[in-house]
Amino acid sequence: MKRYYYITVVAIVALLCLQISYVENLYRDYIKQKVSLTQDALELAITKELHLRSRE
Repeated sequence: MKRYYYITVVAIVALLCLQISYVENLYRDYIKQKVSLTQDALELAITKELHLRSRE
């Protein structure tokens, strides 16, 4: 009977580790997306600023 408890505990720990890695990957993808959007917005703002300054 004890063997079933050990197998259950190992299975729960394995599932927990899988869930943690999945959530961590989701978070990293979210951060990469936000950084990319911020960089794009910054590049656009710099380009517009340079264009406006070149007119003067």
